[in-house]
Amino acid sequence: MGGPAAVQAFVLEFQEDCRARIARLNYAIPALDRIEIERQAHDLKSNAANLGLLVLTQAAAVMEAEALESEPGRLVRLHRELTEALEAAMKDLAAYFRPSTSA
Repeated sequence: MGGPAAVQAFVLEFQEDCRARIARLNYAIPALDRIEIERQAHDLKSNAANLGLLVLTQAAAVMEAEALESEPGRLVRLHRELTEALEAAMKDLAAYFRPSTSA
């Protein structure tokens, strides 16, 4: 139990969870469901921090902090920034776990 395969499985689970949370935000933001926005951002922040994904962690922290009081346009911009940070983190994770071609 453990080792590289376990880490890779954990990362794959993280990626699936993030996609689901972004999908929930895609509905919560237009509906202005501030509690759901805060909840999803909080969970993204915590999960990203567990993997040391600092840019994603920070983007989620800002959205969490501003979820209850920011104007709707600001939430849309924060969502875009969070989505961009997630896409970059996913690329970084994919590159990290890509099999090496060098001997």
